[in-house]
Amino acid sequence: MIVALARSLKNRFPAAKALCAAVLCCLALAACDSEPLFDASSVPAYQKSLDAINARLNLQDRNRLKIALVTLAAGGTAEFTRAGLPRVPANIAALESVANPTPLLDRMRPTIEGKTAAAVIAIVVDDIDAEIARAEGHLGETDADKTLSKIVIENERYDWDWTGRPDRPRVKFSIYNGSAKAILRVYLSGVLASRGRATPWATGALFQSFNPALQPGTQQQAIIFIASGELADTELKRVYDANLTLKVTNADDTAGRKLRVFNSDLIEAMRMAFGVTRQLGRKAAAAATGTWSKCQA
Repeated sequence: MIVALARSLKNRFPAAKALCAAVLCCLALAACDSEPLFDASSVPAYQKSLDAINARLNLQDRNRLKIALVTLAAGGTAEFTRAGLPRVPANIAALESVANPTPLLDRMRPTIEGKTAAAVIAIVVDDIDAEIARAEGHLGETDADKTLSKIVIENERYDWDWTGRPDRPRVKFSIYNGSAKAILRVYLSGVLASRGRATPWATGALFQSFNPALQPGTQQQAIIFIASGELADTELKRVYDANLTLKVTNADDTAGRKLRVFNSDLIEAMRMAFGVTRQLGRKAAAAATGTWSKCQA
């Protein structure tokens, strides 16, 4: 994972090429080191193995693993979608400060026991892919879709608020409600990318509430401060040429009802999870066939 960080630095700072080469050279000597495995024999053993695994991962990959573990602890992708993100405790992945962690570990054990982070993520990636396909089978061109298409996002920007303590990332945009319905909350998917770069810097699922509701035919400026996830990665402070793209995935009316009755905002969040975990999932599949090298990280 340090290799990935070195290559990331190389992409962001041409002056870091020499450092990147030195790091890659040194790490080549450790290419045969075995990755730590999950020990699900008990809650303390699981937490100890999770600490060892996270110590080998960079921030992005720790986020990817956390997505996978939260999904498994919640009962899998289908149950995770039904439960909803707000009702899944943030600390469930580490089994910390939860009322009864043993049943959660029992639920996770068949999937994680004796496996690496990459292998666990690969399994969840496949499940997310299947769940997205199943869920999107319920979606089609409806009145809700037509309404959402008239909610227009413009002038998206991503930057850091240097006045905060600590400083924090924020997303700014203007939103126009061209529909016939007043909107209490809008759900968004975000992609931060650079021209000429094959993969995005970061992705995330966001929401913005309005008080009072955003009325038909009105436009408003909005700011979302980001506290967690890939878009909160402090490494992004050094990226000055990235462009943010926001997409409306759902909205709540003034009664708090979603325009799309199916949880399409959660599906979009899972789509984001799928996008960021897919690469690590491919690494696990390649490792199983002997075609993956650490130097490809």
